[in-house]
Amino acid sequence: MSALCPVCNLTLPLSLIQSHVNSHFEDDEINPQIETDHHLALQLASDDPSSSSSASSSNNVASLVQLKTKSHFYSVGHGGLICLLRNCLESELKLKSKPLECSTSLLSGFVDHFQSSKEDKGWGCGWKNIQMQCSHLLSHREEAKRVLFGGSNFVPDIPSLQRWLELAWNKGFDVSGALHFDNRICGSKRWIGTTECAALLRSFGLKARIVDFAPEKSKSMYLSVPGSAIAPKVKSYGPMDRYVVKKGGSGKGKAVDSHSSNSSRISKGAVLMEWVWNYFSDNRLNVSSGVHMTNKG
Repeated sequence: MSALCPVCNLTLPLSLIQSHVNSHFEDDEINPQIETDHHLALQLASDDPSSSSSASSSNNVASLVQLKTKSHFYSVGHGGLICLLRNCLESELKLKSKPLECSTSLLSGFVDHFQSSKEDKGWGCGWKNIQMQCSHLLSHREEAKRVLFGGSNFVPDIPSLQRWLELAWNKGFDVSGALHFDNRICGSKRWIGTTECAALLRSFGLKARIVDFAPEKSKSMYLSVPGSAIAPKVKSYGPMDRYVVKKGGSGKGKAVDSHSSNSSRISKGAVLMEWVWNYFSDNRLNVSSGVHMTNKG
């Protein structure tokens, strides 16, 4: 017997499928949600495709793909929106005459801009974020292109995304999130967030990690991100130094004390700034000045 890997769609003997799927997840930090979704992905890979539940799910996916309800977005020529932004930033740098005025900018990879419409104004921002993230994955990740939205190779509109999310819930992804919405989101104008985005991506076999920058009262739930209450303090660097570092009497930068009253407002954003900078710079300390386009979304 053979089974289909839910991550890369590779068909392997049933005896090898578990170790193969494990290799896709070996870099993930262990937390309950990732572990649950991991076991679910294994189960989906080993399920008999002729079973009634698998057949029903396949029929629902086929129906959604056949609808071909693409979402409209503002198309930017000559490489897209991010290339346009890069050109603007580079033009601005050329106008600076002093080297000290130069800065470092890190941009995401290609992404389509899905703007709000009057129909989704005030509640559709989470869905727009999913659409833009998926547009990046479709343009940069061949394995994602094969599995996202049934391999349709386009970003669906919000009503279709809502149906895809319900399918993910029906498969067992993000049980607590599904209960919060009473397992129904289609036709709703309720806000969604990162957990719904992660559930949707994981249902296609893609890895998705959520990083939560929680308030002090929830510090027991913090992830060990650099600069958080339970993680080692780190030195700040990069163009956002003025938000992360305060000057001492000697003129040397001192780490911001996240518990001091006079820097509490700064420190709330410091961890987020640090994490975002590290993410897009691949934790490199020696990023040269200028405009850099990354392959991340």
